[in-house]
Amino acid sequence: MAESPGLRHGPVVPQLESLLRELLREQRWKAGERLPSEVRLAEELGVGRSSVREAIRLLARDGLVDVRHGSGTFVTDLSTMPHEGPDVRRLLRRARLLEAYEVR
Repeated sequence: MAESPGLRHGPVVPQLESLLRELLREQRWKAGERLPSEVRLAEELGVGRSSVREAIRLLARDGLVDVRHGSGTFVTDLSTMPHEGPDVRRLLRRARLLEAYEVR
């Protein structure tokens, strides 16, 4: 597997998620536009399909893309989204995780 210039050694999915977020921020794909298939993205980025699938799932969870089974993955209209950075979301996720540990 060829290593993508934007990815380093270590966990691939978080790096891939950040890379795809940056590409969305730079408007490589416009709102409503279909992203390339998992296979094509995996080839372009030099990663496995499962890594692409997981990164796309994380982006969909945050409302950046809309996965339509049988049709593809589409960029959502980012102008209608609240201007909350990914760091805030990550902190909220971590807070929820800490609350779950506290309950245990």
